Amino acid sequence: MWESLDGIAWSGLRHHRGKASDVPGLFPGCAGDDEPRQALTDLDLVLFYSGGWISPAAVAALPFLIDLAVGEQPCRCRADVVDLVETLIVEGADLDTNVDPGWRPALLRETPRLLGLLDDPDPVIRRHAIEILAAGLLPADQTRTHLTRRWETETDPANRLGLVAHLGPAVQHALLDGDDLQAGLAALHALSETDPGLPLTRVPQMIAAVHDEHIGAWRDTARFAGTPSGITAATGRLLAADPDARTRFALAVGATAGRHERFAALGHAGDLITRNRAVDPALHDLLADRLGDDDPDVRHRAAWLLGGVPTRQAADRLAALTETDDAAVWALARLHDPRCVPALQRPRAGFTTSPVMASRDLLTFALPSIGEVLTPLREFAPGLVDGVALLPGRVRCEVLGAWQTGIEHLIPLLTDNDLAGNAAHALGEIGPAASGAAGLLTGFPWAYWRVTGDPARLLHTVAQGWDRQTMRYLGDLGPLAAGFTDRLAEATTSDDEWVRLDAARAHHRITGDPAVAAPVLTALARPLRFGECPPVAVPALEHLADIGHAGAAPIAQAVADSPVRLSYFGDWHVFATDERLLAAAHRIIQANA
Repeated sequence: MWESLDGIAWSGLRHHRGKASDVPGLFPGCAGDDEPRQALTDLDLVLFYSGGWISPAAVAALPFLIDLAVGEQPCRCRADVVDLVETLIVEGADLDTNVDPGWRPALLRETPRLLGLLDDPDPVIRRHAIEILAAGLLPADQTRTHLTRRWETETDPANRLGLVAHLGPAVQHALLDGDDLQAGLAALHALSETDPGLPLTRVPQMIAAVHDEHIGAWRDTARFAGTPSGITAATGRLLAADPDARTRFALAVGATAGRHERFAALGHAGDLITRNRAVDPALHDLLADRLGDDDPDVRHRAAWLLGGVPTRQAADRLAALTETDDAAVWALARLHDPRCVPALQRPRAGFTTSPVMASRDLLTFALPSIGEVLTPLREFAPGLVDGVALLPGRVRCEVLGAWQTGIEHLIPLLTDNDLAGNAAHALGEIGPAASGAAGLLTGFPWAYWRVTGDPARLLHTVAQGWDRQTMRYLGDLGPLAAGFTDRLAEATTSDDEWVRLDAARAHHRITGDPAVAAPVLTALARPLRFGECPPVAVPALEHLADIGHAGAAPIAQAVADSPVRLSYFGDWHVFATDERLLAAAHRIIQANA
């Protein structure tokens, strides 16, 4: 049955794992009765390499894969074989290089058999065949001809949705106003790629389509994660250019009985709230209502968003969720509501112990780390200190240092080689109240100075080295570090923007004269004026607020007037960063009023 495999010198070919001598032995297993899917998985692992290479072995294997796909060889996992063929063809179309020169001729030879799959009795096989043809197997006009023919006879709902994207504008426009709401929705998605304004004229139709009982047909497609929530989310994103239209969409789909609609609606609400400072109050009402949802994922999203934009009106409902949802605990913490304290006195699985930074364009509803939740809650320290003492050492030091308390929980850590520096820094933040630990801090000059007031060890240390930490120490020393101002002025011209920031801040703190620091900090903060927010711009603007620098007033005004939230990172950082920037901007504006 597989005799022709022996006619190929496999050992002279390569795949991404090495010599291809193992490939011929895998094909019979794909056609056998004993775990054929495992044999196909093994074949997939050697033939497909995402983002890398269409290998000579893949070229040689293609005819035998298609033998299995079209049924010329018996195969119990034929749809999976066609899926592998589709994967290889799509990958080959996406790669500009690293495609074996024999790949395209091999595809052309097999095109008649691949086209035959469009008429296969199995709708799953036809589904893959549609995507194979759409990947550029043939010239565009021939592709459209074949897919239009398939459209005329296709009865499977999911396949019809997949075909719509490839039918051409004339057919797609006709489908927009047809009786099939899902086909119209598929056409809208396809047409919006070249006409992004079209969805703004079709909001009622979009709402009707995601409410339609037939939306479940998307589950069997490869598009939009193959879920009703996925298509609902993608549909709302077509309205991203118009917050008002997207808000109408979110409110309409969020107030329904369908779980996929409510879940997706809170995704849209999240996109709107994390992007725009001003949102329709009805969105806040939607979030508060969803706190009572019977789906825990929907409740979590609602609580998370209310943590981003805290409102006292939702506090009682949030408090009712603190036993089961850490997002509700965070939201209460953001309100500085004492009802967050009992929940934070014990470990919470939802909060990581290390900060996580997400892309600005990615909304994952990830919570802050436990240290980031606790640090602002200094007023609740007496009720939380014992719980903080149970946290990992670095988090413990971070929180207790910020709270300037918990000396008894920090001193034991000074004997831990891994944590001594963290503990010393926390004791230094506490200052003279920790002077009883001074004898244990002689190896930590900054902390020793902070608790004793004796700068000699620290001045000696900074004279020996020169890095960003040194500059921060110098800034903390203030006028005591006057002998280092020339070096700091020189460092403000560094190629490293963070070095320039630290040098400028230290120079100003030592001298009290903004002449050197202000131009450097203004340059670092200037992108904010144009809606850009590199990380270094945030502390730069904050120190300009400390100075009250008049030259930063146009930047501050632009920050204050921005309709969108300013942040480099995403998720909850959007709220925290934008709040820091607004606070600094208002200080500058008031100082120069």
